[in-house]
Amino acid sequence: MITINLTRIKKAFLRPKAAFLYLKGYLEGEFLRFLSKKRVDLKKELPAPVYKNLEKHFIRRKEPKFFGEALRPASPKLQRGEQAQGIDFLEELSNQDFIINNADRICNNEFVFLGTSSKILKKINWNQDIKSGHLWPNSFYLDLREELAKDYNKGWDIKMVWELSRFQYVVPLALAFYKTGEEEYFKKWQELILNWIEKNPVHFGPNWINAMEVAIRACNWILSFEIIKQKLQVTPVSPSEAGRAGYRLQDTFLEKFLSSLIEHGKFIYRNLEYAPVRSNHYLSDIVGLVYLGIMFPEFKKSKKWLEKGLRGLEEEMKYQVYEDGVDYELSISYHRYVAELFLWTGWLYRINQKSNIPAPEQVRYGAGKNQILNYSLSSEFWSKIKKMVKFTYYYTKPNNLVPQLGDSDDGRLHIVWEDFYNWEKRNHFALFKLYSHATGKTSENTEKPSQSFSEAGFYIMRDKDFYLITGRNKCCYGKGGSHIHNDILSFELSMFGDDFIIDPGAYVYTPDFKARNKFRRTRAHNTIIIDNQEQNFISKEDPFYIEQIAQLTINQWETTDEKIILEAEHNGYEKLKCPIIHNRIFSFDRKARVLNVQDKFKGRGDHELEWNFHLSPQIKIWVKEDKTEQKEIILIGSNGSLMLSAPKILNCVIIEDEVSPSYGVKIPARTIRFSGFFKQGFPKEYAFTFSPIK
Repeated sequence: MITINLTRIKKAFLRPKAAFLYLKGYLEGEFLRFLSKKRVDLKKELPAPVYKNLEKHFIRRKEPKFFGEALRPASPKLQRGEQAQGIDFLEELSNQDFIINNADRICNNEFVFLGTSSKILKKINWNQDIKSGHLWPNSFYLDLREELAKDYNKGWDIKMVWELSRFQYVVPLALAFYKTGEEEYFKKWQELILNWIEKNPVHFGPNWINAMEVAIRACNWILSFEIIKQKLQVTPVSPSEAGRAGYRLQDTFLEKFLSSLIEHGKFIYRNLEYAPVRSNHYLSDIVGLVYLGIMFPEFKKSKKWLEKGLRGLEEEMKYQVYEDGVDYELSISYHRYVAELFLWTGWLYRINQKSNIPAPEQVRYGAGKNQILNYSLSSEFWSKIKKMVKFTYYYTKPNNLVPQLGDSDDGRLHIVWEDFYNWEKRNHFALFKLYSHATGKTSENTEKPSQSFSEAGFYIMRDKDFYLITGRNKCCYGKGGSHIHNDILSFELSMFGDDFIIDPGAYVYTPDFKARNKFRRTRAHNTIIIDNQEQNFISKEDPFYIEQIAQLTINQWETTDEKIILEAEHNGYEKLKCPIIHNRIFSFDRKARVLNVQDKFKGRGDHELEWNFHLSPQIKIWVKEDKTEQKEIILIGSNGSLMLSAPKILNCVIIEDEVSPSYGVKIPARTIRFSGFFKQGFPKEYAFTFSPIK
């Protein structure tokens, strides 16, 4: 039965259409309960000639094209001056120095993700959280989905199960096989996929709870299969073809693999995630349909999946991405994920746009070709992608790390340019590589000026090694709030290549509500708390809901040769008995290299004020003796130091705190906390200065 609670009612009120579609999908899913034991009959899903020659057809076919074939010349013989550019993508990936190591560790069943330490699993249990050991039952997916909230706040994390079943780690296996031809990698790839199919019957178990996970898994299976296929196309696939032993797929592998992909496609199509808001989940669903629709036109339903997917891509680019190029969930981490979803899928579409892909009912060997990619992604689609990459270019700090604004769960579609076991979650360089491959263009590579992204409300101040990001409007047109924090007018500050003031991150979502809310509350950000109240109400029962009431207003944004100035305010504390507005001015003096942060208040009554400045873990501090008119604290970085000066009237304490550089990880750091008052006898303005120490 559908679980009803207050937060769900609020979300349904905000998004009635999405709520209706969720209910409709739920009822359709209940119908599947009666058909759930029925598995796909591949013979009925494929044209007869294809089914009779599965291996010959799917291994030897030349179309659809995949990423590694994008620029490959039609003739195997190159003309003078030509380069076999088509193979460059796979050569680039497979020749990375960590690929063989990654593949060897996967062969050993070694896994690391979401803050877990390295674990070698004697036996993979696809339903188990490998960190806590908690095991989910193989119940019907709708029952598990509705019961999922009851598993919250108990120390175990459903994301651990989902991450294992996203199968991003089979891509290094496929690349290692492509590079070396070692059969161990080929066999392990098949073994992992077949074991998953056996243990996870469609519609049953936690790995079928939501379509997003199904889609990501399908995309990684397809990517790894296409890499494997590239190797098999230049290598004998059976003894009869070459008179010697060649690589052989297990007898039933293709039948089971293709049947499961059809089940994946049907599940995604029937369980599109419209509710509570169309977000990265729904977009992931759409991407899964495009991958399946393009790469397997032989499937009966592929044309329907592809048409839904391509139209969905266009619609979601218009809906989920603001005109300034920022993903409307307003999380830096999810912006990267969404941009990658659009880019991978747009690239796959572009490769095949002019290909003669056979329609399912016309598949024959060398005949019956029919163009089915008759839906063209618009120039506006590609223009928005360019803007998304531009935003990434500007939010990347001088040290190549990115700010942690909003939630972060290390989400990716494919992990191909990073070491699966040791990648820096705060470095988004792979997005630039992907953009270059997908469009043939490079991102900007010039000195970055200050830049505003006004619809999203992000303002980035830059001058050589100085970097500051702040602001943040309402997300999802004010009707979402799943992945934002109470961080309006909080900021991150970097100078000399060092991060000084940072956002502490997100840490976890569902296993620990206390920790979840600790990292998304106002006190966890570099802004002001008034009367110990939140900028926006945070739900105690729903880890993915923040009520969006506070509104950012920009009063001044100006860049000159001498200064960069932003003045802004928000009304998050107008809800207090005695309403008050927080106004903040950031002013950077380019010549003196000094940042001034001035806080003003407009309102009435007496109020308690609290400031928090969260320091990057590597920053050391020295509190100077209280002999001046200002409180002075030296912030010591690896490449330089800053003097933080604050009003002497404020109380100051140094808090032993924690920050989270990636999901599931906490490390010690310090927070500088000031406290004071807005009342008679106290200032109505407070100024903080960050000055370089020479």
